[in-house]
Amino acid sequence: IEYDILTTLMRGDGRAISKNELLNTVWGEQYAGDFSVLRVNISRLRQKIERNPRYPIYIVTVPGRGYCIPLNPP
Repeated sequence: IEYDILTTLMRGDGRAISKNELLNTVWGEQYAGDFSVLRVNISRLRQKIERNPRYPIYIVTVPGRGYCIPLNPP
């Protein structure tokens, strides 16, 4: 699941991927609107790849839009 999230975000080329798009791509339509499963898995992924998961620079939340991996993280 984490791999699928990561590859989906990487394919976004720096644009924000909506939560619904991530849910549909990774889990399928049966999880539409179940954002808690997405938040838990994003959190686990951040624990693995971020230096400080509380202040992520690789998997960024874009308020009102979703998540993205910036093209040039600081």
